[in-house]
Amino acid sequence: LLSPVSRDLLMWLFSLLADIAFCCKDNKMNSKNLAIMIAPNLFSEDDDLLYTTYLKQVIDLCDCMISHLVVIRHDR
Repeated sequence: LLSPVSRDLLMWLFSLLADIAFCCKDNKMNSKNLAIMIAPNLFSEDDDLLYTTYLKQVIDLCDCMISHLVVIRHDR
């Protein structure tokens, strides 16, 4: 559902976060920590109850995407 430009920008962001997570032993920022940091900036919702509900799901999605990219990089 994203435009190609938005999709490419989002994938670039996840790629950058995966680079950071790959060095988590040095910087203490694993995929979960990065997901918690970035997820609130990726969406908005006026209803506080919906925002809280969706935030957990967006954090989980970000964590999954970052972790997946780290595994792909590690296998190279």
